[in-house]
Amino acid sequence: MVQVDNYLNNLGFSLKQMPLEKVKHVIQVLHHAHLNGKQIFIMGNGGSASTASHLVCDLAKNIYFEGLPPFKAIDLNSSNAIFTALANDEGYENVFAHQLRNLIQPNDIVIAISTSGNSPNILKAVELANRVGAISIGFTGFEGGKLSEMVNIEVRVPSDNIRHVEDIHMIISHLISFALYEISRDTLAIQVKTSKTFAKPTKISEIGSFEEGSSKTGPLVNSIIQAAGGTNLSKENSSMLFQLLKMLLELTETKSGTLILLDENGNIIDGAQVYGDKALSPTLDQLIDISQNGLAGWVVKNQQSALIESTSDDQRWLRRPWETEEEDSKSAISVPFKSGKVVGAITLVRPKNNRFSIKDLELVTNMASSFAPAIFKNKDDKDDVVK
Repeated sequence: MVQVDNYLNNLGFSLKQMPLEKVKHVIQVLHHAHLNGKQIFIMGNGGSASTASHLVCDLAKNIYFEGLPPFKAIDLNSSNAIFTALANDEGYENVFAHQLRNLIQPNDIVIAISTSGNSPNILKAVELANRVGAISIGFTGFEGGKLSEMVNIEVRVPSDNIRHVEDIHMIISHLISFALYEISRDTLAIQVKTSKTFAKPTKISEIGSFEEGSSKTGPLVNSIIQAAGGTNLSKENSSMLFQLLKMLLELTETKSGTLILLDENGNIIDGAQVYGDKALSPTLDQLIDISQNGLAGWVVKNQQSALIESTSDDQRWLRRPWETEEEDSKSAISVPFKSGKVVGAITLVRPKNNRFSIKDLELVTNMASSFAPAIFKNKDDKDDVVK
């Protein structure tokens, strides 16, 4: 008698062990890539090729919203002409890598689906992706194979049954496309909200000032400012950093956060910090430490948002001077933004029992893109950005 019940029971056990945190990370990365117009390449062999094509179909067809960039999902299994020509002339191990070399750009996404993690054509493609600075994601099973050591993010199905691995890869694909649809839909509502909140001011003075008694200036270093182009950031600008940070904290119902500005060479220009609703005056050394060793520095360098479930488990997190070792781990999000030659990052922190969600990340991302140009206006409103 066919052991149908046994198959389903074992499948259910493997499904319960699915690494959901890794899946959530993939969803976050793909949504960020979507909003930034990056390409997503997907590939696999055999049953994994079917899963790859199915995921491309779901992303390209179902996640389209007027007002958002199109989802640039590309199936590397779809062209029989290219696939067979490369297999015949260059060898089957090159069928994916040689397609990628014509199209891939830094910060694009490559999703490699391989039950074993050892398919030579998959490994060569991921090697190329890593070399050009793309973000590599692997869907694997069994022990993960060589692919597990190569990708930036691995989603491994905890099973040594190839059918179960393929089943759950398809479930993961549907979960990803469903989540991205929901998040993209909500992003439109967030954009409407933030566009109303951050209507462009005609002058910086219209934004207002921070509450009485708080520090209004950060460490403005003239030599660094001139390296960014010679435009002086005034006290009013620095005050505005606090005001914008305070506004972000209020809209996200968060009490602590940091905003840093750097020039294109990574030198600190200015910064603002709020902790527990209290404005702080960070020293230049503190801001340099954050930019070089903290989460905000990583976000600026990689131009990639980050959502951290637990700060104690993430090496990118730099403990603040006012935090004690006894304090509980926290939840954090950090978002990069850019205007001209100046880059920056906004980092918000909450208690771990009130974790940030992907929706929170998108809210801050959209608000950052909305107000970034205003940060670099001078008080006479003559320049749009630091040049």
